[in-house]
Amino acid sequence: TKDLKLLLVPHYIATVLVSGSIGNTRNAPSENSSPNQPTLDSAPEVRLGVLRMARDENMDFLKFVRRLDIMSSTDSQTLENIENGKIYNANENRTIKVEQFKREKALAAKIQMIMSKYGDNLNFEDSASGDHEDMYRIAMMDLMNLAILRSFKLFKEIESEIEMVEFTIQQKKQGIDLDAEFRNRQELRATQPVPTIVPGMPANFTILDSSAMMQRLNIQKNVFKPTHELPTYT
Repeated sequence: TKDLKLLLVPHYIATVLVSGSIGNTRNAPSENSSPNQPTLDSAPEVRLGVLRMARDENMDFLKFVRRLDIMSSTDSQTLENIENGKIYNANENRTIKVEQFKREKALAAKIQMIMSKYGDNLNFEDSASGDHEDMYRIAMMDLMNLAILRSFKLFKEIESEIEMVEFTIQQKKQGIDLDAEFRNRQELRATQPVPTIVPGMPANFTILDSSAMMQRLNIQKNVFKPTHELPTYT
């Protein structure tokens, strides 16, 4: 029972690789960085390799727990759909996200309850009655199911970032500097005067009256609630 936690190693490796700074332009090295760290110029290629490694580790974890029959039938079907490259429509994606979010929240609360009662170091070996071993097994199985749900979410994040990094690399091969283009557009926008509104002529910005502004605020208030899962990438 105590070795169940070792099954989580590939999941944590994938999580660390995705959130780490290896080849990640979001955590680009500074002038005082070690010479062994990747430069901005090589970051996309390095990052792509890291993301592919993380994807492999993540999928290895999901496939292994499925072979051990730890995964539920619902999660097994989700994994099978991923392997078959099934594409969901917007409504299906929303339904799956909401359901997974509810399950993730419930599992996290249950694990927190067990840990608060028995302590973070749940050591069943010190318990002669065996109660701690039972609770440890329950906690580990819940933690496993929680890791499965988070692995599905991580898979989508990895796939999205791989797509963006591959696009960056393709643009780089064509001699297009996306960062320079972005800076140029910012500088151009800063130097442009505010356009004068001419009646009957289209403008490149929108002026909202009070009713439209209230409608926008109401929509924003209803969308961004604590019970909704916000997107990871824009």
